[in-house]
Amino acid sequence: NMPHYTIYLFSGLLLFNYFSSCTRGEMTALYSNAPIYSKVQVPKHYFVLSLSVARFIDFLVALAVYFIFVAVDGIAFSFRFIYLLYPIICLYFINLGIGMFLSTLYIFFRDINYLWPIICRIIMYASAIFYDVSILPGIMRRLLSCNPLYMCIDYFRQLIIHSTVPSISYHLVLGAMAIFCMLFGLFTYRISRDRIALYV
Repeated sequence: NMPHYTIYLFSGLLLFNYFSSCTRGEMTALYSNAPIYSKVQVPKHYFVLSLSVARFIDFLVALAVYFIFVAVDGIAFSFRFIYLLYPIICLYFINLGIGMFLSTLYIFFRDINYLWPIICRIIMYASAIFYDVSILPGIMRRLLSCNPLYMCIDYFRQLIIHSTVPSISYHLVLGAMAIFCMLFGLFTYRISRDRIALYV
């Protein structure tokens, strides 16, 4: 009986599918392109970056379909929708940072290919895609706020369904999470890039 449940569900699935497909693809980007950078001098991280851009373009196509559903569901379009650029940009860098970390880790530990889909499933249930967060106790709702993917999804829902722009503190926390993920991914890659050629 939730109002606009279709959009509530679609918001979660749209962002989770982008996160899942992007990180899974980036995870094998360094390993699968080893025959190229082992023969030609090219920065290895370009392969992760190019795949990230390709997945982002796919996401933008899906986003256009999402807005069609928003219109069909009777939600009025507003100038506030421009604020959606913020969670989209944050999620792009979150995906890129995690993807950089996974692609480096995959070089040394191939079993991560089997573990990551399980982790993605856990993240999916921890992102409140199908259920209303109001059914959870307070401590569980606070734990959800530690999940940057959930924060991006919740940003979409607040803005699209409730026409509410999240607070400044919400923006700062989400931005800090995106910066942390990006820097962590870059750090992992930088300390390992000289050893990558030995393991591929």
